[in-house]
Amino acid sequence: MKAGAVIGIAIGIFAAFGTARAAPRGGLSVPADQVVAARRAAMAMSGVTLAALKAQAGAEDLKRAGFPARGLDAWAKALPGMFPPGSDMTSSEALPAVWADRAGFDAAARSFVTATAALAPAISANDKAAYTAALDQVDKTCSACHDKYRKPREKR
Repeated sequence: MKAGAVIGIAIGIFAAFGTARAAPRGGLSVPADQVVAARRAAMAMSGVTLAALKAQAGAEDLKRAGFPARGLDAWAKALPGMFPPGSDMTSSEALPAVWADRAGFDAAARSFVTATAALAPAISANDKAAYTAALDQVDKTCSACHDKYRKPREKR
């Protein structure tokens, strides 16, 4: 009986997930304001993660950087999906260029994926020079994308 209940719950979860993801006629399956809120939160977390990775650069052993590096790499791969059509709201920091120049935006996102992927081998080898170079490249890809696809921020 317990196995049947577990299977029933699993089927219910998968059905709910499939329903939430299925969008009628190509529209959003999640309200745009929620997509923007999730995107903003994920961007903030990626900034904190990058800061933690930079702080780890001076460590004798880079192993502790493995988990945040994998998280940043996962975010890099998910990032293009966080900018679906219809999420170009005025409350978003994203510029209309994200959607008008989608090929360019996707290319910038792929550069971010390439940069974050270079962290893992450097960490595994405990190669501080490669790690620092990879962090520098991650920084550059973030800045290049933000310069072109994010609204300018007011000075704090």
